[in-house]
Amino acid sequence: MGQERDIDAVADACLAAHTAIIQHGTPEMLVMIRHLLFLVGRELAAQDAPASAAEGDGPEQAA
Repeated sequence: MGQERDIDAVADACLAAHTAIIQHGTPEMLVMIRHLLFLVGRELAAQDAPASAAEGDGPEQAA
């Protein structure tokens, strides 16, 4: 399993945990899982960035 698939598995687990925390967790837990989801999303975006830049979708192409 590659790193991209690993982070996808983490994202899926975090989304499932988020649902459970909404139903049964504390407000502090909700803050923490949302922060974790933010970090996972940022990692997913960073992994996608090199592919997007190679395809010419980078900010320097927007002008």
